[in-house]
Amino acid sequence: GRLVLTIEDNGDGVPPHRLMLLNQGVGVGNTRARLERLYREDHRLSFSNIEGGFLVTIDIPFSGGRRDAEPARAGAA
Repeated sequence: GRLVLTIEDNGDGVPPHRLMLLNQGVGVGNTRARLERLYREDHRLSFSNIEGGFLVTIDIPFSGGRRDAEPARAGAA
């Protein structure tokens, strides 16, 4: 019962200092906050360098978030 999305490229990856900054960005922070609100600790969002490229992984329950979470509102980011 999980949905695992992976996005991978075969480029040079991201320099270590840039990877650290990527994890601290506003957009990523907002995304992590939303995932936390919906799934508590039952999720994963990760960025990593891999052999010959870069990988983004999102892992969430397939059935959806908590039933008591507020629905998203139009225009909310």
